[in-house]
Amino acid sequence: MVIFASAPPPPPVPSPPPSTTAFKITVGDHYRFFGPALWLGNDVHANNSSDPRDWQLSLHATFLSGVCAQFSLKDFPAHFLPFFAYKDAAVYTPRSGGSPSGFALFKTIYREWYPTRDRTVFDDGMFDSCGAPFFGIKMRIKFEDPFPQKPALLKHLVCWHVALSRQVHDLLPRFIFLDDVARELVRPGTTLAQLPAKRFPRSLVEYTPTLQRTFAECFLWVDAGLEENSVILVVLGEDMLRRILSGECEGLTRDVDLEEQVKNDATLGAEDDRREEKLDEHRGVDAEASMDHISVWRGSMVDVMRAVLAGDETRRNGLREYNPKLREWLGEGVNVGK
Repeated sequence: MVIFASAPPPPPVPSPPPSTTAFKITVGDHYRFFGPALWLGNDVHANNSSDPRDWQLSLHATFLSGVCAQFSLKDFPAHFLPFFAYKDAAVYTPRSGGSPSGFALFKTIYREWYPTRDRTVFDDGMFDSCGAPFFGIKMRIKFEDPFPQKPALLKHLVCWHVALSRQVHDLLPRFIFLDDVARELVRPGTTLAQLPAKRFPRSLVEYTPTLQRTFAECFLWVDAGLEENSVILVVLGEDMLRRILSGECEGLTRDVDLEEQVKNDATLGAEDDRREEKLDEHRGVDAEASMDHISVWRGSMVDVMRAVLAGDETRRNGLREYNPKLREWLGEGVNVGK
């Protein structure tokens, strides 16, 4: 008689770690805010025949209801900087058709981001506001003329994104306040005299917008699924390219053909060649893009996110944390949490 050994029982699911009521509320508020924010996204009004730096950007938020918030980059108001602050990357999608549902996109990003989030920012910052930390800000591209083929599209996006990163950085010192109805985000040291008079004063919260290094180093293009080789990562910075080439980022495939087509078409313009300033030195940001460093990669959304965050030792994959909003463990590796 042959006796087969039974399979070992699966390891027990650890009990949720204790967390304060305040932290549970914080996580819930953040989830409820960024769910709809990412489902809807913001709009970039593009035109094949115009310089991408002249494209128009429309921002969407509940406190902007009924307000025209469409701007060119050169006219972008400094008080809207929180939309881009503390975001790891820009996620571009087509305005209609050909992209995953907003809910699927948010769900995939959130589940990977939560255990790898920047805790120094998340624990001390805003959580249910456009100025809160999150992996990405979604921007939907809408062309007035026929949608370009992938090489031309990415060429346009390189020019647009470099210009956007530089404009956001240049405006950082000019940020004073943003009134998002529930509260007013104000730069530390701002006096009441610098704020517009209100009949009903809002709660004032000190807030200093910061451009994350990775935001200027890359961007994502999502026009298909979120699984293997569906998401495109365009790398603009030498440091991120070096990390990927060194093998630190698994799951990515270099799209050499598409990359060469983009490089052959792309130009950052004479103005960009003269721009050599470093961006946001305390965060190590440098949005100086070089055509020599532009590379195009494909992977799943999860693999692309891990590549974007690989430069931060504190945010690498390898942590597993209980989420009190979803009531489940997210991530993999060492259990951490409140």
